[in-house]
Amino acid sequence: MSLNDKSVVVTGGASGIGLEVCKRLLESDAKGVAIIDILENVDGIGQLRSTYPEKNILFIKADVADKTAIDEAYEEITKSFEYLDIVVNVAGIFNDLDVSRTIGVNIGGIINSTFAAMNYMSKEKGGRGGIIANMSSVVGLDPLFLMPVYTSTKQAIVGFTRSLANEIYFEKAGIKFIILCPGATITQLFTNFTEKIIFPDMGDVAYRVLDRLHKQSPADVSKCILSAIEQCENGSIWIIENKQLHPIKMTRYWTSIEEKFAFFKMNFLFRSLLQPSALQAVNRFVRSGNDLMSSMRNLSYYVKFGCPCSQMKKMLKQSADRIPKGPKDCKRDLIKISAPKKVIKPSDVDVYKKAVPRYGLSSSADIKLIQKWQKRMNKRINRPKKALKLRGSNAAITGGFGSIGKAACISMLERGIASLGILDIRENKSLLEALRRRYPEKQIYYQPIDVTNRYSVAEAFNVVGDKVKNLDVFINSSGVLCDGCPEKTIGVNLLGTVYTTLAAMERMGRHNGGKGGTIVNIASVLGLVPCNAFAIYSSSKHGQVGFTRSLADDFYFKRTGVKLMLVCPGMTNTDLTQDPEGSTTFPYAAILGRHLVTAESQSAEICAENMVRAMEKNKNGSVWILDVGKYYEVRPVQYWIPVYNESNNSPDGVKNVN
Repeated sequence: MSLNDKSVVVTGGASGIGLEVCKRLLESDAKGVAIIDILENVDGIGQLRSTYPEKNILFIKADVADKTAIDEAYEEITKSFEYLDIVVNVAGIFNDLDVSRTIGVNIGGIINSTFAAMNYMSKEKGGRGGIIANMSSVVGLDPLFLMPVYTSTKQAIVGFTRSLANEIYFEKAGIKFIILCPGATITQLFTNFTEKIIFPDMGDVAYRVLDRLHKQSPADVSKCILSAIEQCENGSIWIIENKQLHPIKMTRYWTSIEEKFAFFKMNFLFRSLLQPSALQAVNRFVRSGNDLMSSMRNLSYYVKFGCPCSQMKKMLKQSADRIPKGPKDCKRDLIKISAPKKVIKPSDVDVYKKAVPRYGLSSSADIKLIQKWQKRMNKRINRPKKALKLRGSNAAITGGFGSIGKAACISMLERGIASLGILDIRENKSLLEALRRRYPEKQIYYQPIDVTNRYSVAEAFNVVGDKVKNLDVFINSSGVLCDGCPEKTIGVNLLGTVYTTLAAMERMGRHNGGKGGTIVNIASVLGLVPCNAFAIYSSSKHGQVGFTRSLADDFYFKRTGVKLMLVCPGMTNTDLTQDPEGSTTFPYAAILGRHLVTAESQSAEICAENMVRAMEKNKNGSVWILDVGKYYEVRPVQYWIPVYNESNNSPDGVKNVN
């Protein structure tokens, strides 16, 4: 996409990376630039206006976390610009001590600016389409233990933007979405960094790690950003590291709604191509909920059908046009036949040998860095696990009166826990009394809680502390699905998870007089893969995944003795899924919501039982998918390896501080 004669909006454009992006845009003959920022850099903006007097340079002071202010800002911008062509959302902060503000600016600001821009850019509303580039970070791809709250917001941005990069949305609005993930960059983010981390006493650790990271300048990052915009591939993700731009492809951990829909198309094709025995095998495979599309690429799968790969390839090419209309990727994936590939584990050295050179490290340091980083990761993955014994333990759960929460309560009580605290915003007296009658020897109590209010969370955990001497297990089950109200969805699902998890760690941690314990955060498979129908919900669940994985680092476990686990249910029959069409991000996404009805689901009781079984594995940092009555662990792929300064290129830098 050419930047010539384009009108651009840059949030956070008054300083740092945002200001450098504005300079590059104007150098590239952009027609005009509108800057939205809460801080007015008089000198920086004045210099832009003096350097480019013929350009339309507009500054609007606004807080991106304030939806009303952003809507008004875009309304004012459209009075000066006839069309909006490009939006670059750069605004962001780091302050893990101020959880609400960090989430509000980093993900709330992205959502507010994106939706406001779409109102004026969408072809459906009289615009001419364009590009929206949302800035995440490399920690939005791989968590960094130093900044769990910041990491959660950046992973939320990745989930949100990927969810919007959908063909249906593009056909309606004509807007492409890209994700920018810079590595460590010299900006105000690092100012007083050690004073903004969640545990102030780890300031020395933070300084030693940050000091070893290779850092790039905002000017270098801005150059890569414009290159990514010019390539303008919808849904693309770009790592900006060591002054270079690297595109990446995300791994799929779960069969998406679109792929399930595509199964019916493939089934149609196989009915006309395969023998009855093969057709039965395909049908069994589809019903099992496995990823048929991935297995079809394996040559051995075709051999099982007694059909040589060359013959299958020929038949598929001849019959591709017979597939009914559906997802565009369906036909492409069907005719791409390849030999079986080696299964590569996350700990494989080959993965790092391929990854390291693209970040520009010297060859003499490559092998040492690979071996040290691999050793640290393997140590965490392969540490002997001690099974969690629930009998006689004390447990608490938020959202305990919900579908999965209620079933989890019963499952834990059946395993002999001594006490159960149910924390929920509203009391279900009939259920509470039923549990007490069924388990009279157990201590079962209720405490009201608003997970979006940190004072309410603190009060609830004080009550838990009064009820039991030690809290052994805490489950985060609160959640809502309401994309029409982003503030509520992000607040309950992400902000609530952060508040309650940190409160539970303080109550359970050895550093604070506790005995340690286990925290289980319930996310969703939509926190591992994007969901076009529910972009806000998917964003909040991506944030939960990033936050939990950050806190599951060895550094925190050695300090607190608290293990963190993540469970990701698939399609489950709960109150959240009763009205999928009415909860979508946009009205015209209702067709995507309706696909949920066709997906194979599981009951809340089975989901909860499998969650407790996974919890009993007691594996710190583990991620479990609970889908179609089964549970299994997934190991997220590592997309980014920290680049250290060559003068201090000790790859065990993180290891040493642990």
